[in-house]
Amino acid sequence: MPKPTALTRFWQLRPVSGLLIALLICQTLLLFPVGQAQAAIMDEVQSQAFVLMDGDTGQILLQRDMHGIRKPASTTKIMTTLLALEKGDTADPVTVSNTAVSSVPRDASSVGLMPGEILPLEKLLYAVMLESANEGANAVAEYVSGSIEEFAVLMNQRAKELGAKNTHFSNANGLNSDDHYTTAYDMALIMKKAIEDPRFVTICCAYQHFLEPTNLQKERRIFNNKNRLIPQGAMPYEGILGGKTGYTTASQNTLVEAACRDGRTLICVVFQAPSSLASFQDTVALLNYGFDHFRPVTYEDSEYEDSYTYLLHNDLNPEQVNILYGEPVENEDGSTTVDVSFNLPTANADLMYPEIADIALTSPVPPPPPEKAPLFSAAGVSSFFRETPPLSWIVGLFSLLALVFSKLLELINLLPSGLALIVKTILAIFMGLFVLACFFRTRRWLRRRKRLLQKQKMEDRRRAYREQQSYWG
Repeated sequence: MPKPTALTRFWQLRPVSGLLIALLICQTLLLFPVGQAQAAIMDEVQSQAFVLMDGDTGQILLQRDMHGIRKPASTTKIMTTLLALEKGDTADPVTVSNTAVSSVPRDASSVGLMPGEILPLEKLLYAVMLESANEGANAVAEYVSGSIEEFAVLMNQRAKELGAKNTHFSNANGLNSDDHYTTAYDMALIMKKAIEDPRFVTICCAYQHFLEPTNLQKERRIFNNKNRLIPQGAMPYEGILGGKTGYTTASQNTLVEAACRDGRTLICVVFQAPSSLASFQDTVALLNYGFDHFRPVTYEDSEYEDSYTYLLHNDLNPEQVNILYGEPVENEDGSTTVDVSFNLPTANADLMYPEIADIALTSPVPPPPPEKAPLFSAAGVSSFFRETPPLSWIVGLFSLLALVFSKLLELINLLPSGLALIVKTILAIFMGLFVLACFFRTRRWLRRRKRLLQKQKMEDRRRAYREQQSYWG
């Protein structure tokens, strides 16, 4: 019999070798858990600051230094366009001033507008958002507020209204200035408001736009969008709503984008990317991470008959979310409001931002109490006996009937003996029926009270259990 080779021995031991291979795979998965694999997105993104936000609720999904002060560059023009749409009429003619043109350096983005040139506000906004026209942004500012300085005041006021606490604008186009700065988070809030206007989305997602001859320019001009993610761009992204690019030496490459898929809107802001291509690559990676790895989860509260939907990473369960309740507050209309905080243990920060949301739940307004009928009426008497605790009115009624019966017995004893016996029998039957009615009425009231107490006790236990679960996570 020939001596078995090493290959033959391995084949004979294939069940054992298969088991060893399976154990090796399991050990590898334990050494590199899913959370670490998902955290690779943080290493992939090259931008120094970024934020990925839910465009519907403002929930932060992932971030890096989102509150760090940065130069926004031309992404400033998102606020400029937002204010122009809110304060102006897109059909209004705008005259470009000498200040709007001369204040822009020659090496800055421009579409060649001339002092005294007149064009509709809508065309000016296309020049601002597609070609990043700096003189066009200045002309918009002067149209809205009369001067660039006054427009900057309006920009800062609007930013605070939107919740941007670390932003200060000093111009309408984003050119470098010491007191012109923002954060990735604040810029996401501004973009969140801007995309609510369909006119803004139409403008910033256009591939091209044509400017017909004006009073000073006799040739037709074409504005081309620099955004690579639009459908006709170099890197088309499914569901893109539009955005704005930016670059200066101080800010490096900046990019703000919004996209919508399956009814979910995400906003991505990247600051200080090493190159223009890197800013788009980072944005695509972050948007894909948001759309592919998060799902909507709805929390419902039966007591307040209210609900809230947030986004949760696919590798996490709703039971891992801490739900912390504040002190309930009674409102003037009779309803109750309570502040609720949703957050995750910090150990999950590699998957998603742990602070999910802070919301307020409000209970329904209780119906007004029914108007009580007058006491001396059929409805009033019925309401009195229905709402009054039975023991109190039974005792009172028995006392009254005892007094009446005592007087009746005195009168009955004056009757002949045969007639008196008949009357006493009738009264005894009446008293028996009355006692039975009082007994059943009292038993029904006690049972209803017992059910209410049991229900209240169960509600207290449920609330205590929920608070305990929220506390311990």
